Amino acid sequence: MSWNFALSEPRALETLISGADFREVSVTREIRAIKFESWEDYWATMEAGCGLSGATYVALSPEDRRVVRDEVERALLASRSDGPFAVESEVLIGCGRR
Repeated sequence: MSWNFALSEPRALETLISGADFREVSVTREIRAIKFESWEDYWATMEAGCGLSGATYVALSPEDRRVVRDEVERALLASRSDGPFAVESEVLIGCGRR
């Protein structure tokens, strides 16, 4: 799944933007909390194959999908009961001038 995170380094994104003939390039990192009503609400997008992670997930065998789901649920929910929760998401925002 390393290709899901190919642009996780600010310098890599800056190099791509500069290579597309942009100048005054800047890259900022932002962390946002994304709220979900329940675990099922969160996992529905993965089951639907949304995004890069979802597409990778639905390509797995049913047994591997079950293992991944269980591991992610344990990691995200820890000791919490099912109900509203938030997941922090980190993104890089790049901009420049032409």
